Amino acid sequence: MKKVWCAADQLMAMSIAKGSEAGSLAAAETCDSAQHVDDGFLLGNRIGVEGTPALFSSDGGKFNGYVPYQQLIPQLIKQ
Repeated sequence: MKKVWCAADQLMAMSIAKGSEAGSLAAAETCDSAQHVDDGFLLGNRIGVEGTPALFSSDGGKFNGYVPYQQLIPQLIKQ
């Protein structure tokens, strides 16, 4: 992720990282934005992110990983 954040062309770097474009990513550079990746990862660990996507409701409810909308919407409405 740091390679994407530090790339001159972040859109192309993300496409390469996802495999939708051919190419290689440059070595992870040290840039101001690289700290955002570390900060986000640490925050996720502190608040209990265990899957992708991770959703949090206004009352602190947590949904780790994919939840089908048929299950998610009723749970959000009752909150």
